[in-house]
Amino acid sequence: MTTEPSLTLHSDGLLSKFGFNDGDDPEEWLEYCEANGIDYNEVDFPLVQLVRQHVLPALDQTVTVVEIETHHNPIRAKTVDGIEVYGEDTVHGDPIELTPEQVTIPMAEVARLAQGRRTVTVHLDNRHARYTPAQPLTQLTGEDGPMTTYDGPATATADGTEHDVTADLTLTTDGHLKEWHGTLTTQDQNAAADIYEARVTTLRTGTPRAGDFIATHWSVGSTDLTIQGSGPAPFGS
Repeated sequence: MTTEPSLTLHSDGLLSKFGFNDGDDPEEWLEYCEANGIDYNEVDFPLVQLVRQHVLPALDQTVTVVEIETHHNPIRAKTVDGIEVYGEDTVHGDPIELTPEQVTIPMAEVARLAQGRRTVTVHLDNRHARYTPAQPLTQLTGEDGPMTTYDGPATATADGTEHDVTADLTLTTDGHLKEWHGTLTTQDQNAAADIYEARVTTLRTGTPRAGDFIATHWSVGSTDLTIQGSGPAPFGS
């Protein structure tokens, strides 16, 4: 019986600047590309998507992450079970342990993500093509299932302080898996800094429910933040 090619990612890669092969393309991926006629110079190895969609959901711990523009590992743990761990490999002198120690992903799934069959860019382009200001909540259908987008006013709460923001959000559905993410635009850079540095952040878009999120990217002086939802979305069904 032929074994399906697969890729193994080690969970502790989230804890190190040099994790996940220091951010370089794994040899197994390059070999798979050569064997299957994929030009790896034309597609990016989808490390961030693999970690978000496969490693994080498989962990026994609740881990939030940050994405970093770097030549090293671009995705690292920010908190583990609510404890700030960014830049650390110990908590109170004890090593941080993530379980399971590794997650195995079929190479076919790696190739699917790398070739852009489910990308944020496609979703956003589709949304803007059909979005009208009078209808901030839009239902779309993508290749992997229904999508809902929201583009309008929202309230972000950062450690108990409320901030008025404009939210540009996408909720994707892939089978039983739902994921939401997007950007927030604040009224000033101080509000953006407060949200980015807060330990507990939630978002409301006018519905009764609030959604937890983590700010994954912010540049000093900017009013825009990139966010990743955690749990149910505060919009859509």
